[in-house]
Amino acid sequence: MFKSKLAILLVTLTISGAVSATNLISPKEYTGTQGESSIPLGGTLSYFDDTGNQLTDKIIGKDDFSANLGYGAAHEWVGWITTDPTINFIFDEGTKISQVLIGFNRMESVGIFLPKKVTINGKVFELKGNEIANVKRGYLKFNGSFSGSTLNIVLEDGDSQKWIFVDEIQFISPTIEGTAPWQTAHTVICENTTQSKSVLIKATKSSNWDCGKAGLSINSGDKVKVTIEGTKY
Repeated sequence: MFKSKLAILLVTLTISGAVSATNLISPKEYTGTQGESSIPLGGTLSYFDDTGNQLTDKIIGKDDFSANLGYGAAHEWVGWITTDPTINFIFDEGTKISQVLIGFNRMESVGIFLPKKVTINGKVFELKGNEIANVKRGYLKFNGSFSGSTLNIVLEDGDSQKWIFVDEIQFISPTIEGTAPWQTAHTVICENTTQSKSVLIKATKSSNWDCGKAGLSINSGDKVKVTIEGTKY
């Protein structure tokens, strides 16, 4: 029998590229401003949320927003022009979110622009309008510490002549979890070195640990040190 301490430095919260499915969380439902049709404006397509879950169905559009991917031209996109949309998401109680990803299209030649302002649960993010290249589809990432059972997103451009197009909204949970390398009683210390905060998970024989559920505040980009102490046979 011997004492053993295992310290792990985690720098995995700077999200880029593909995101592990274990970090993605889905809302229970959402409601919001319905998309609009271009037909009254002389166009030929409508940009409604036909299924009621198009913004969270993990189906994304193309750079050419009008592409038909099997469901009809531009089906993947929800669009607004005469109004600034508000979308309200419902989650389980106690949900923590460290990053929101919103999939936008920008094609200025046909009047599709990025919003000037994105507000998430009251936190305002100002945009310059060039965060996504013209004639491209892409995600914009908004970092914060959002918690609770509701999350509210408002997209604003204040211009009834410009479309805002969104195909998908994703949510990243600030989860740091793992399994202890032994089955005897052990203590886990989670320390957010960026925020100078820590939590203690008291001695337990359960091999699984979760810093977020233990109450550690974690934002995307934070550095977290996890120390596991116990007796290994």
